[in-house]
Amino acid sequence: MFPYHTKLIVIFCMIFLLKINFWTVDSQPVAICPSNATFSIELGSQGIVIFWEEPTILGSSEDVTLISQSHSNDTIFPPGVTEVMFTFTDAPSGSNFSCSFFVEIIPIDTTPPVITGCSMDLSPCPPFEQPYIEVNFTEPTATDISGSVYLQSASHKPGDLFMYGRTPVTYEFSDPAGNVATCRFYISIVHGNL
Repeated sequence: MFPYHTKLIVIFCMIFLLKINFWTVDSQPVAICPSNATFSIELGSQGIVIFWEEPTILGSSEDVTLISQSHSNDTIFPPGVTEVMFTFTDAPSGSNFSCSFFVEIIPIDTTPPVITGCSMDLSPCPPFEQPYIEVNFTEPTATDISGSVYLQSASHKPGDLFMYGRTPVTYEFSDPAGNVATCRFYISIVHGNL
């Protein structure tokens, strides 16, 4: 059996070695990247330039070198999710370490449909002593950057009968995002046309 003081020395040495080992592990540098980021762009746009803060190195950073990065601050990020990765090397240990974050670009449609062929105001002449007249006109159409457009409503159609007075004709178009565009013109039937 070892004397009591010898046991104490052995225990002290073991604790000291453990502390050295813990200090060595804890001293390895660690890279902290920016948080994940989400941005929106107009539907149809090719992408957007994103800027971020450079990664932070925790621990001894004097001998740490950036050896690669997947993207730079002047990169145009397309729609979708992109991982941005940084890789560093620690000279004393010769080991590499990295961090990454994700950039999500979400296309959003905020542009209403574009209407073409919205008619000018019309003033047709009804036949003598007839209180109404059948009016024909060219219906407007619409296009949208999403590629889909819907005719939500039309107050009148070509060939409808119009009575005396000034009647508004309204066409309303929408796209899948709910953006709305309206075309309005007037059909005027007056007694002076008799």
